[in-house]
Amino acid sequence: MSEQSASQTTSRYYFSRVKDVHLENGQAFITLFARLTIETPEESKCVWVDLEEELWDHADRKLQNAPNGIYTYQITEEVFRELERLSGHRRYDLYSLTPLYKAVTFRRLAPNRDAAAKKRAMGGEWLLNN
Repeated sequence: MSEQSASQTTSRYYFSRVKDVHLENGQAFITLFARLTIETPEESKCVWVDLEEELWDHADRKLQNAPNGIYTYQITEEVFRELERLSGHRRYDLYSLTPLYKAVTFRRLAPNRDAAAKKRAMGGEWLLNN
């Protein structure tokens, strides 16, 4: 087996997506982060990364209601390449997309701060929908 094919079989492909809500000068913002990474035994290589910040009031309801947290999807190379292609011309779609995956992990970010920021953003009206 060649050195290149040995490394291809041990490559792992990941798509990570993060959403967080924070207050700045009394205004609520949603921060979005996404990354495509290839990991081999030798290195971890970030292929694409994006960071967006959006006013709470300008975000769609689905994004507002999504939990603050970090999703990490282990995906196939084929799915990885498709996400890489999408990142070039429809990157915002990657923040709400759930790819076909081999494995997924989710870690919630500061749930108490999440609820408080959402409550303030909605003018004190808090709907328990999470």
